Order: sequence, then C-alpha cells, then structure tokens
Amino acid sequence: MEQKNLPVFTSESMAYFSVYTILFSAVLICFFMYRASQEFISSSSDTLDPMPELLPILPKTIEQMGQPAEVKVGLYIKDFSEFNIVDNRFEFSGILWFYFDPSIVSLDTLGKFSFEKGKILSISQPSTRIVQGKLLARYDIRVSFKANPTFAAFPFDSHTICITMDNNNVSPGEVIFDSTYDELVLSPELSYAGWKIYGTRVYPGYSIARVDKSHREYDVAHPRVIFALDFVHSGVRQAILIIFPLLLLFFMAMFTFALDMENYKTSIASLTAGAITGILAYRFVIDRLAPQVGYFMESDSLFFLFLFAVCMAFFINVGIPGIRDRYPRTIVLLLHAFVIIAFIWIVRG
Repeated sequence: MEQKNLPVFTSESMAYFSVYTILFSAVLICFFMYRASQEFISSSSDTLDPMPELLPILPKTIEQMGQPAEVKVGLYIKDFSEFNIVDNRFEFSGILWFYFDPSIVSLDTLGKFSFEKGKILSISQPSTRIVQGKLLARYDIRVSFKANPTFAAFPFDSHTICITMDNNNVSPGEVIFDSTYDELVLSPELSYAGWKIYGTRVYPGYSIARVDKSHREYDVAHPRVIFALDFVHSGVRQAILIIFPLLLLFFMAMFTFALDMENYKTSIASLTAGAITGILAYRFVIDRLAPQVGYFMESDSLFFLFLFAVCMAFFINVGIPGIRDRYPRTIVLLLHAFVIIAFIWIVRG
C-alpha cells in the first residue's frame, strides 16, 4: 500500500513564511496600538475615571427647594504649573468668575467657595463690574488638587480630570449654580506633559453630605460645579516602550520554527528559552514605567499574553518536535492569530 508523503518545508521557505507572518502581525498590532492610544474611553466603560458626586438641578428639585438665586459660574485656566496624572498631582492658575444679581445674593457669600480634594494656594480680592444690570465678580486663583485617575487601561488609558468647585456656606435652596461648556475656557498656550486635551465638559448641580445615615433630615446640601477635562495620550511613546520589546521577543521565538530541528536543536532551545528569560526580566522595566496600583492593568495582561505565547513556542519546539516538524506553518499561524486576537481584545475590551 502506497504511503502518502507528508509535506516538506525547507528552511528557506519557512524563513520567508516566518518573515511575512511577523510583518503582518507587526502591522496589525501597531495599527491597533495607535488607535487605542488616541481614543478616549467612552462614558459607558468601567475603566473611566469616576466622577465626584453630583445631583442635577431639575425643575422638580427647584420647586421643592423654593426660589434659589441663579448664579452663572465660569473658569478660565491660564496655566498648569504641575500636571502629573500618574502621581495624581495638579496645580493650576486661573480666573474664577460669578455673574449674578447682587440684590438677591451677596458677593461675600459667593466668595466662600472651595475646591474638593483641593487647596487654594492664593486668591485675589474680587474684581467687579456691572454688566447688563448684574454683577460680574472675578477672582484670580491658584489651586492645587487631586483627581480620581483609574489606570486599568494603562498604557492605553485616557483620563477625565475634574476640578470641583463647592460653596458649603449656602444650600441649593438659596443659590444654584448655572454653567455650560462655554464657561470653561483653556488658554491656548497650555501644555500637558505627554497628554493632549480631548474635550471639556461642565456639570452644575449640588451635592449632599449625609452626616447621619439613619436621619435623612440631617443631610447637608450645597451647590457644586464640576469642570471636567478629558485627556488622551499625545503619542504612542509609552506604549512602544512597553510593548515593542515584548513583541520582538515573541517574534524571535516565532522565527525558531524556520530553523531545522536536526541541525539547530540546541540553538532553537536556547533562543526560545532566552525569549522567556528576556520577557521575565523586562517585567521589572514595565513595573518602573507603570503606575503603582493594586489592581490589574492592560500592561499586565499584555505581559502574560506574550509570556504565554513564547512559552507555548518553547514547549512545542522542545517537547513535541514531531508535530513541530510536520506542521510548522500551522503552528506559526495559530500562535500569531492567538496573539493578534488576544491583543485586540485586550486593548479594545
């Protein structure tokens, strides 16, 4: 009985095949890496930075509270003297202004504003003038504050930095703040150290401090405005520093399938084992670049993805050389497909 011949792949043909699959994988991964770095995470995502508490002012709410005075609020940011998302440190100088009817609410009352998780480092005396029968009061301020950044998507994270202005000396029944995105203005000369502005949002409303869980009548409410700034990475440098070394080590392991097992068995084992060692050693570099948090980040998922793929290449090369010699192209395609699909799922998930 005639036995069918198994397909024979020469080292030269496998070398070309490996190069083509490596180039194809590199192009796809680079494309999705760039897209992930430039996209802002939607508000429906669990990894979006949490917003401070804010209850909206609705017509029904105003009826219950009475007839509060309406005060328009705006913020102009001149400069960020400190902008560090990783260390959660921010400091800006700007102009905070109020536009209101002085016969209903006093300037002294409005001047008792504060910033959540922030400290007013300097504040000027109010500069006032009458505009269309109402008072426009302006304060030059310098404020340091902290935000609520979440790094689960690192190094493809985007962030919403919230500047939250409160007035704890009045209730929403006395004063309500009114503001739109037009009232938040950024100086065109601002720089953000590796980040770029994606958009701005403004949310007026009020907040409630529940001082006693069992007695709702003890609740203390005060008006609040949240000035939200959305940021994305200004480039892919950070992602490249983390992913490219892992990707190169994976490609090095994949290229071992182009080598003849009979003549290069020791070299194949050394290359794949070296790739595993290189990925494990690079973990210390990733830890230095990544924020120090207690939860899992996308950089951790990518590290384990490439480590698993290289370990699979090592076990196939060393542990089951028979299958490796008979189906090298199938194995290479499967490993590349696994890495590409898992990479896209991680960065787009």
